[in-house]
Amino acid sequence: MKYKIAVGSRDGKVVTEHFGGCEHFAIIDVDPETQGFKFLGFRDVTPPCESGGHNDNRLDAVAQTLSDCRIVLVSRIGSGAEAALTRKGVDALEYSGLIEDAVKKIIQYYK
Repeated sequence: MKYKIAVGSRDGKVVTEHFGGCEHFAIIDVDPETQGFKFLGFRDVTPPCESGGHNDNRLDAVAQTLSDCRIVLVSRIGSGAEAALTRKGVDALEYSGLIEDAVKKIIQYYK
């Protein structure tokens, strides 16, 4: 069954962003049967972090915006943000490096 991965990335090629500072997420469509994946585009959000903390309303809004994704992949994520995603049924993963490499590993893990 196909699923989506939301990736904190500035360029759509490398996982670069901390969840709280993301202004947009690259959305990757994954087909685990063929082990194929493709970039669908970017999804804009208002970053939930402000002044060293997070805004609960913004955090909930970002979690809702990404709720159709199975996984959020970022370079860093705090426990509050992870919990907000978990409540929406979204897994949060930390990774630094190429999106392509991460997606290949994720496909194998969720197989």
